[in-house]
Amino acid sequence: MVRLTWHILFTLCSGVLTAQTPVIELPQPAKFNVVRSGAFQAPTHKVQLPASVPRNYPGSILDQYDQSRLERDRRIREEVDRYIENQRKQREALDKALIETGLNKPVISYELRGPAIPGRERYYTAYDELAGMIAGTIQPNLKRAVFLYENAFDPSLDWNWYQNSIDKMVRHIGAVMQSQDINKNDPVSMNMALFRFFTDTLSVELPGTERLSTSYPLFYDFEDYWGHEDLHKQFVSKLMRNGTGQCHSLPLLYLILAEELGIDAHLAFSPSHSYIKFQDGIGNWHNIELTNHALTSDQFVTYSGYIKSEAMMNRVYMHPLSKKDVVAQTVMDLAGAYVRQFGYEKFVANCTGLAIDAGLKSMSVPQYHFNYHLTLLRHVLKQYREYGLTDADFRKDKNAMLIYSQVVGAEKHIENQGYVDMPADQYERWLGSVQEESRKQEHRNKLRQLTGQIE
Repeated sequence: MVRLTWHILFTLCSGVLTAQTPVIELPQPAKFNVVRSGAFQAPTHKVQLPASVPRNYPGSILDQYDQSRLERDRRIREEVDRYIENQRKQREALDKALIETGLNKPVISYELRGPAIPGRERYYTAYDELAGMIAGTIQPNLKRAVFLYENAFDPSLDWNWYQNSIDKMVRHIGAVMQSQDINKNDPVSMNMALFRFFTDTLSVELPGTERLSTSYPLFYDFEDYWGHEDLHKQFVSKLMRNGTGQCHSLPLLYLILAEELGIDAHLAFSPSHSYIKFQDGIGNWHNIELTNHALTSDQFVTYSGYIKSEAMMNRVYMHPLSKKDVVAQTVMDLAGAYVRQFGYEKFVANCTGLAIDAGLKSMSVPQYHFNYHLTLLRHVLKQYREYGLTDADFRKDKNAMLIYSQVVGAEKHIENQGYVDMPADQYERWLGSVQEESRKQEHRNKLRQLTGQIE
């Protein structure tokens, strides 16, 4: 675990930070246009006298004028000196008051602000509706929840097209089930029928029409499957358009269709992965791996070697999620999309807080919580460096210390949850191991077992 020391606190922000860090100008004391003593000079022009008046005339009006002018200039200089002295005393008093109250210290921003680009309102709207589903004030619906997340990132996604595409799939699968006389009360029969929609080519005549409807298998998209270059790669809408997806979109589409068809199925996590779990009529759990079109065991899930016992005990991995959990996880997907467009802002903290309150057991929650506060800490430290503040100043800053404690606490929580980073090459090797003959045989045995239950 990376240890954040006080030395590191003032070196974290030595690198290039993102554009979301605002440039904060130091407040400057008021400046006065001061007229200094001696600035007022006696007039230099000479009074032109009539030639008939002698300049040395004793007690003349000229002598009286010169004396009054000098007295006036003296009074003006004294008044200016008094004004300057009063201004100096007022500034000294103000500086003293500012020092005593601490108001002369640099103003530190404890808030992250990303680029000023439009689009945030879509995320706020989606968040509010998802929060309503979690709270129970809005009927939870996975089809709608996933759309809200994807539409927030890509407003061109049309709800009517999205909904009609899913309805078309539901009618097709329902017709297949009807043609095969599937028992709708048997969870194995229903899940196997839905599983075949993902893995086989199915043709059926739709009831009430003479039109033949055909569906084709949905396959794994090996190109940018984590969506690093294009987040659309993880979208259910992209899967519906192209017929290819990955371990994020394939299980979500399965759950959406299962919800529409009344099939009991659940999402489960493993390191960097998600899959489907369902329960048979006698209480046994079974795993569906849609990325490989395989029925797998828990032994296959743990085969990667990156699942610690702590993660299983904390129900982070291999535990079936409820519908409420999946909606909460969609909130975390929404947070991830927000970061891609605007960077880490308070909205991300709101999402993690909502997921925590919902009781979601997902590694993405503490990870986003940690990343947000670490980014915020770097933002604060950058300002401390710019203002030349010290380690002692940081220790006295309650807001800064709270952010620091959040980073340390989140890091420790991730470790206690049993998280182990799974490298991309290891993930691909584990995912490809399902093609090994032993895994294929395991799939055949599981399929035979479940088919026997149906019969």
